[in-house]
Amino acid sequence: MVPIRVFNVHRKAEQHADLIYKYLQGYKRGRTLIAIDNWLTSVFGPKVDIRTVLTADPIKMDFLVRKYKSAGIALARELQDLKSIYKRFRSPRSTPFLSASGAKYDGFAFCALIDVSVCPYCNRNYIISLEESGIATCELDHFYNKDDYPFFALSFYNLIPACKPCNHIKSNKKGNYHNPHSKEYSESDLLKFSVRITGASFLDSLDDLKLGYDVHSVFNDTFTDLKLQEVYEFHKIYVQDLIKKKYLYNEEYLEQLVAQYGGKLFSTREELMGLLLPGYISEDKLALRPFSKLSKDIWEQLSMLY
Repeated sequence: MVPIRVFNVHRKAEQHADLIYKYLQGYKRGRTLIAIDNWLTSVFGPKVDIRTVLTADPIKMDFLVRKYKSAGIALARELQDLKSIYKRFRSPRSTPFLSASGAKYDGFAFCALIDVSVCPYCNRNYIISLEESGIATCELDHFYNKDDYPFFALSFYNLIPACKPCNHIKSNKKGNYHNPHSKEYSESDLLKFSVRITGASFLDSLDDLKLGYDVHSVFNDTFTDLKLQEVYEFHKIYVQDLIKKKYLYNEEYLEQLVAQYGGKLFSTREELMGLLLPGYISEDKLALRPFSKLSKDIWEQLSMLY
């Protein structure tokens, strides 16, 4: 629902690939790396090796998947080693990769590198990692599951920081899902919320509010399989609160707040709205707070009506 936008993403993907590649060079004396590269070449041609796969963006991954399916070549046994290495990568008790500075690089460090605070699939649950305690509410979903596509088990753009419910529900389902790393669509393209008042008691009764969902075709399977409509129907109270706040914070009152407190309690009008609403409504901050996409869409609709 909310795209993942990583600062200096290409550089970070290369850093990620460097650490894994160096580990593979020493893993079983490099025999696994050689066998994997040989298999990749046999399937995809001489220009594709493990580094290509580790840094393949969503468009490249889609191309490789289609080529792999058409090739009809069995998976190499050594590809299963990537799944084993991934298990160590996600374990807080092991240190599979070390950076040039000697710092540990694992699943916790990867999530910090991506710097996403809220699940990109549902934009509802915070995803955080307590590395010292070995506790993570942030799980890593494999966009292409590692059982069918083990060659993507550690690929940068195949790892999606997600909340446990979304990761568990999606699991190994075969839907035509949308990769949050993709740059093809903005958050406004994928899903847009709206609300319709159906009764006079809408300020007191949630039954008098009906949510609308304008879902793009590329996001439809994700929206359907992750039960996002059912999830958001449970949270209509946030929409009711937005309507009440729209009555309280009319344009005149907002201008007064900006004039009185601008530069003191907040720097911009967008920052003020972040203080007043349950989520941020600035597009570059939607991934930082739950229900930001819902807040943005409904607030914009209400602003056009009132």
